[in-house]
Amino acid sequence: MIRQRITVAGLTAALTLLLAAGAQAAPGDIYTFDPVSKPGAVPRILRIDPATGAQAAVATGTFDAAGAFGLAREPGGTLVLANGIEGNLARINPATGGVTYFATDLTTPRSIAIDTNGDIYVTDQTGDFVYKVNPATGAKTTLASGGALNTVRGITIGPGGDLFLNDSAGVFRLSKAGGVPVLVKAGAPIANPQDIVAGSDGFLYVTNFGGEVIRVTTAGVAGAVASGAPLVNLNGAALDAKGNLIVSDQAAFGSGAIFRIESPVVTVGSGNLLEDPRGMVAEPLVPASPGRPRPRTRRSGGSSPPRSPKA
Repeated sequence: MIRQRITVAGLTAALTLLLAAGAQAAPGDIYTFDPVSKPGAVPRILRIDPATGAQAAVATGTFDAAGAFGLAREPGGTLVLANGIEGNLARINPATGGVTYFATDLTTPRSIAIDTNGDIYVTDQTGDFVYKVNPATGAKTTLASGGALNTVRGITIGPGGDLFLNDSAGVFRLSKAGGVPVLVKAGAPIANPQDIVAGSDGFLYVTNFGGEVIRVTTAGVAGAVASGAPLVNLNGAALDAKGNLIVSDQAAFGSGAIFRIESPVVTVGSGNLLEDPRGMVAEPLVPASPGRPRPRTRRSGGSSPPRSPKA
């Protein structure tokens, strides 16, 4: 069981962590960072069961409620949060709630991507830097800075292994070896983009804060694939364990949601602990042993409803 010092300000989150400590994560579960806005709550990492929408807080820490955003999963299963004005990366053990900090010489890290080797790629909004961070030592190597970038935000590893970034107005390509970012697409329909993710179909997907999901080809052809209700104020973009596109939505301030982008859009989780969900990452699906079904830990609260069919 997780034990932590309980203060009045952290009472709600601490009790939630104690209740969640015994709940085992299941393949496909989604993690998100939520800075929260309600009195008495503290910034935290949440876990969402995509089948039931059940939510649990798994970790709190010295997280920047204003600027922390990006969340990624290391090959060994730990999570890494780009921790905003705290100027570091936070490594979270989702099983225990333990948090450690590294790469403490960053300034305002915003988003993060991790490749299959465990190398960490980070956007830092102060000076519009893009760094490669050694996961063992926290040492950073500059891949790009300034230039055409203007308030760099999201980062993803795209087709062919290149990095793709979004700043406040467009999408750029950057070699993992570093260099000058190359503009892929700027202007409409991209408007106030918050995050970017490479889809399993080879396209790039960008979340506009105004409630639009934009698909972008690596050649710069772009168009909206989802817009309007129930999408309101989009933040993060990620893939679930099956490769489906998911987005986080601030919705009304203090009442957030995670959606799966299909036709129609499917609500994965909403309300309850979700207030202002940002970056997301999913636990991978683990293949079952031949001839034996993979068990899934049942959350409390009754049976799971059937998944919404794909269009």
